Amino acid sequence: MGSYDESEYAREVATHLKTEHHVLDVRPSPAEDVCRLVEQLGQPFGDSSILPTYWVSAAAGAHVKAALAGDGGDELFVGYERLVAAEWLARHRNKMKFAPVRGRALARFGPKSKLNKAGRLLDAARSRQGYLDLAHVFSERVWHGVAPDSTIADGDAPSGIEEALSYEFGHSLPGDLLRKVDTASMAVPLEVRSPFLDRAVMEAGLGATVDSLMMGESGRRRERKGLLRAVAARHLPRRVVERRKMGFAIPIGQWFRTNEGSMRELLLDALKPSGTELVDHGFSRRGVRELLNAHMHGHGSYEHCLFTLLTTVLWLRWLKRI
Repeated sequence: MGSYDESEYAREVATHLKTEHHVLDVRPSPAEDVCRLVEQLGQPFGDSSILPTYWVSAAAGAHVKAALAGDGGDELFVGYERLVAAEWLARHRNKMKFAPVRGRALARFGPKSKLNKAGRLLDAARSRQGYLDLAHVFSERVWHGVAPDSTIADGDAPSGIEEALSYEFGHSLPGDLLRKVDTASMAVPLEVRSPFLDRAVMEAGLGATVDSLMMGESGRRRERKGLLRAVAARHLPRRVVERRKMGFAIPIGQWFRTNEGSMRELLLDALKPSGTELVDHGFSRRGVRELLNAHMHGHGSYEHCLFTLLTTVLWLRWLKRI
């Protein structure tokens, strides 16, 4: 899928390590597959990368019985951009609250753009959730738009990288990533193992200081996955090691707009004005419609929120059938 294709780098690594290498084509049917996976999960799910995880698992499962995954690397070795943002929030949150720009004004830019990320950071600074505004699918601002009568539970939000790392390892990793991989792979079925979650590796990562985890080659400080990259540089091509993190994503927001794989059709049916599934559970019909229209007309990038609402409706419909 164009800019999402990393096969060139995989081939380069295999050539460098002199390993056997095969490129497998995936056969996605997004609309059908998301319905199947929601039933497999038995609950709503807000991470659209469950789809490519399922497709890769299906392709690999035709040839092997077990595979390796990299889950845990970001949580143990400071891999996420939002972890660095946690440090910014801890130091500058009070100042950012008074910035003249609002997150809503920057939401129209692509989710990976610096402006969109800046908008989310400003929202987090003004939110009671703080860092959790970045870690959760819905920011407090967007959530109150679709569910205005609900409340977000008060609690101590992580402050600084150390607390944010602890949150990611204790909540995001088991609640999102491991659940996603387990569901997608076992639907094939394929057994997936995570070397980063080996006990010895976890103890080393959890016992190290953030400064040491972010220490890159030649003493370069404050580099995400600095220690891990320094180790990888001993064994892999530098061009691969120094690449920016891509994440395991699909252009789900674009698919919602263009109907790739019938995703627009599925979304519009789930969130149609006459639908009652979400309204019956406390969501605002008007708020959901405004969020949908903002995304479809390019006034915001709300694909992850819409994917969560979509899977919620699919789950509610499934519950009625069983």
